[in-house]
Amino acid sequence: LNLTIKQATSSNTSVSACGSYTWNGNTYTTSGMITWSGMNAAGCDSTASLNLTIKQSSSSNQYLTISSNSLPFVWNGLTCNASGSYSVTLTNAAGCDSTVNLQLTVNMENVNSTLNLKLYLEGMYNEGGLMSSSLYNLGISNQEELVDSIQVDLWKPTHLGNNLPDYSNSAILYANGNALVEFPSSIIGNSYFIAIRHRNAVETWSSNAVSFFQNNVYDFTDSQNKVFTDGINPAMRQVANGKYAFFSGDINHDGTVDALDLQVAENDAFFFAFGYNSSDCNGDGASDAIDMQIIENNATKFIFYARPY
Repeated sequence: LNLTIKQATSSNTSVSACGSYTWNGNTYTTSGMITWSGMNAAGCDSTASLNLTIKQSSSSNQYLTISSNSLPFVWNGLTCNASGSYSVTLTNAAGCDSTVNLQLTVNMENVNSTLNLKLYLEGMYNEGGLMSSSLYNLGISNQEELVDSIQVDLWKPTHLGNNLPDYSNSAILYANGNALVEFPSSIIGNSYFIAIRHRNAVETWSSNAVSFFQNNVYDFTDSQNKVFTDGINPAMRQVANGKYAFFSGDINHDGTVDALDLQVAENDAFFFAFGYNSSDCNGDGASDAIDMQIIENNATKFIFYARPY
């Protein structure tokens, strides 16, 4: 007897995909364990198992009203010069496409109250009271001292339970930490908390409500007491003697610096992302180990935003 014993085969594979995945001629759109049976090259049974994880793309809509005095307005790397619809595609925490749509309304109005702010961003702070001029370095602006765009919200103490602030406007942040933002004259004589939002900094609030006049000044950089705190974490990071900066690393804007933010930065670093990306915490255009170190340091400190209620 000339006997040949041929063997059956089996395999196990794990795959993650965005939206859908095609395997052995079939397209799957949901996660699960899939088994395929057939014949191998030896003519025996072949069983293949696929542990499939389907991750989803996402989309979101933003509605923003600004004053004509705030033009040009930089939003996610786009320069907006008029009312209209704008859209960018980013990467969500799952590593899939995230489409963000902006409906921008520009009000042509006289703005009579100015707020002169001073603030530093931890990741972009260099030394000597100066930050990296990210917008200029990336070619987004031809002004040498432009760092980035920030969003300034005003909240009445009696309206803290609302979904939206009483007033919101954008401003350009300069290398020396200065930013000028304008609001309607209707804020004069009233008190508001000042909340600052940035593409990768932890949302930061003034420690108390501020009384507004025609011309106003608020310096976040000279004292921890200028920022609202939960009493657990430090309000800001000390970047120099007597100088404080907002914590960086909240890439997905969920109010805390954690592993989800680190995952986005790692994904961008893996693909050598370069440009105006939220994962670029130090403003050099590259999403890399430097940014991940900033995020990881703050994640280990359990940094999250604090606001009055």
